[in-house]
Amino acid sequence: MMRTHKNTLNNMLSDFLEIPNLSQKSKMAMLSKLRVWALGMKPIGSRQLPRQRQVWFSIYSIASFCYRWFIVLMIFWFLTEIFEPYGLEVIGHVVVAISLFGMVVVPLYKLAKFFLYPGRMREVKKIRTMASAVLILAALGAFCLIPVPHSVWVNFVVRPNEAQSVYVNQPGTLRELKVQPGDSVVANQVLAVLENEDLEINCVALEGELAKLKTDLVAYELSQSEYLDAARKIGQTQAEIIKVERQLDLARKQLQELNLVADRAGQVLPPPNNPVVEADDRTLATWSGTPLDRDNQSAFLARETVFCFVGDPSDMKAVLVVEQGDVKFLQPGQRTQLMLFQYPDTRIEGELQDVSRDELTVIPRELSKTNGGPVSVLPLPNGGERPLLKSYEATVILDQATNIKLLPGMHGSAKILVGDATLASRVWREIQLVLNFR
Repeated sequence: MMRTHKNTLNNMLSDFLEIPNLSQKSKMAMLSKLRVWALGMKPIGSRQLPRQRQVWFSIYSIASFCYRWFIVLMIFWFLTEIFEPYGLEVIGHVVVAISLFGMVVVPLYKLAKFFLYPGRMREVKKIRTMASAVLILAALGAFCLIPVPHSVWVNFVVRPNEAQSVYVNQPGTLRELKVQPGDSVVANQVLAVLENEDLEINCVALEGELAKLKTDLVAYELSQSEYLDAARKIGQTQAEIIKVERQLDLARKQLQELNLVADRAGQVLPPPNNPVVEADDRTLATWSGTPLDRDNQSAFLARETVFCFVGDPSDMKAVLVVEQGDVKFLQPGQRTQLMLFQYPDTRIEGELQDVSRDELTVIPRELSKTNGGPVSVLPLPNGGERPLLKSYEATVILDQATNIKLLPGMHGSAKILVGDATLASRVWREIQLVLNFR
């Protein structure tokens, strides 16, 4: 496919420039110039060799070579994106191996065959050849050894720094909303009240059962002289009372957890938006936006739903998702530049605070591809998602001086300045990213 595309392009340019056999002539012009400049040999004697503007033909041949590699890498990237969701990247890697054999091994074999041809070494000028070899080795040395500024690109989501995350511990219907985003609250202030009829019914039932057991206990105590097994009944009833009292304490605690309370003073900050999920034949429509929206009054909030944050709105942090191959470059204190998708023309900065040593098991919902984010994910049995590639979490403390209002859930891409690295290591890293070799 790639060869067909290249031949088509060459034929179009050949017709447009009215130069027949453009590809062959440009390749021959380049080889002829290399023979003269690099080896000191005589130019190729062929009728196909252009007599004029050989330098331009050579430049076209080099550009065609670079374009060929670009197209091949893009095809490899496309195949990887197609096979990745199905775990079949190995098919793309096999295609890569076969193609690289034809694009690297075969030219090297032809080069070796050229120099090993009998009498070839008598045709070259040794001083010119040695000078060319020294220049090539110097260029390779600079490419592989000289460090240049290096950075790592990752995805991030904005979260409040040192803020309380108010979770729903007991599922229920939102009965009363007592705060709005931006409201100032104090410690132990009730933010919202949920309603769970099952918990209330269970609590009332346990209270009735406890009252009955206490009545039975009084009756057994009054009839000890009349019944021989009264003492046994008393012991059993006392044990049942202790059991039901424990159950009732737990039920009351669960009812109390329906009151969502702030543990600290601060401002109410909205949680990340819940995406809109359209109802279909298999699923029901659920609430969208945030629990603080008036439209979500009487919405059912599941366990572990983030109701809101309580903290300082001017103190934000960025939570980064770093792939395993990039973690080794990160160190606390590195400067980081962040670009928000919500503000594409604005750049904010911060400092890398820490990098987790534990693998990231649940990815922020805003970064998931299923919600329009940039990170490929796999579903978890509990309903969450984890990154498809092994990743780790890092934290960046954002600078206070910013002219935009940051909200939890905003996300974008971050550039971490990790120091210097050689061009060879950077090119190899980019090839790994394109080909998805892990």
